[in-house]
Amino acid sequence: MLHHLYTRKDGYTDQPLYPYNPSDTAAYAFVAMFAIAGLLHLVLMFPYRAWFPIPMIIGTAMEAGSYYLRSKSHDNIHQILPFIISTLLIMGAAPMLAATIYMSLKRIVNAVDAAHSAPISMRWVSKLFVLFDVGCFISQIAGSAMRADVKTLSTGTTLVMVGLIIQVVIFFICIALMASIHFRLNRNPTNLSNLPTLSWRRNVWSLYFVSGLFLVRNFIRILEFKQGDSGWLLSSEVPLYIFDGGFMLVIVVMMAVVHPGRLARKVVKMGKEGGLEMGYRDSAKEPFRPLASQM
Repeated sequence: MLHHLYTRKDGYTDQPLYPYNPSDTAAYAFVAMFAIAGLLHLVLMFPYRAWFPIPMIIGTAMEAGSYYLRSKSHDNIHQILPFIISTLLIMGAAPMLAATIYMSLKRIVNAVDAAHSAPISMRWVSKLFVLFDVGCFISQIAGSAMRADVKTLSTGTTLVMVGLIIQVVIFFICIALMASIHFRLNRNPTNLSNLPTLSWRRNVWSLYFVSGLFLVRNFIRILEFKQGDSGWLLSSEVPLYIFDGGFMLVIVVMMAVVHPGRLARKVVKMGKEGGLEMGYRDSAKEPFRPLASQM
């Protein structure tokens, strides 16, 4: 395994890269599922006029590419290039998926005209989340690449774990911010959040759910790197398909099913049709502010 990985000139190692023979059937299945999920998000961008899922689309492409390269390791567990690139892609895909989740919170808040319910400016929140997410992406990609060399293995492992831990912290902050806004909106709803037809709480609960999956996935990844090559998480590929591939796939599908862009477009459509007036608690005191500048 990686702690004694030495590459020959022909690109192969004397030691096996996996303690098992990776399944090509499972890998191809995940290639197909991530490709379909990514295509679905690509298609949904146009009717919803929402471009913020682009990082998620890129992330699904990286996930599909990772599992495709993993399939190439079937009956070929000594070739290092598919192993290394597959690891780089799967580690780099997670921050890309996370970026869309962070940006979704701002879209939901703006859709129900609730920016004032956030304890801090949502404009700065989104920028800071994405900035830290870029740092996580660089850390995990660089760390994964460094782990391919025995001389930089320890430093690379540390970099990957730092990226994972920072991502955990960001998601805890994101969940806390969502909970704060959720609580304040329940106590003091806006005209738009009072409309039963918008069902904005469904979007908020979906973000809780996908954020929770991300946290579990990262905790498992941290435990995996802490255990090292001898740990039970690396003794079989089942944990990878459950806690990484499976969790990431559920996140992508959930974000398509409960799409924040659908909520925003619904508000815009209701505004054009004049259907928002009946939802006002007090239209004289709290007029509707259009969302056109937010799309």
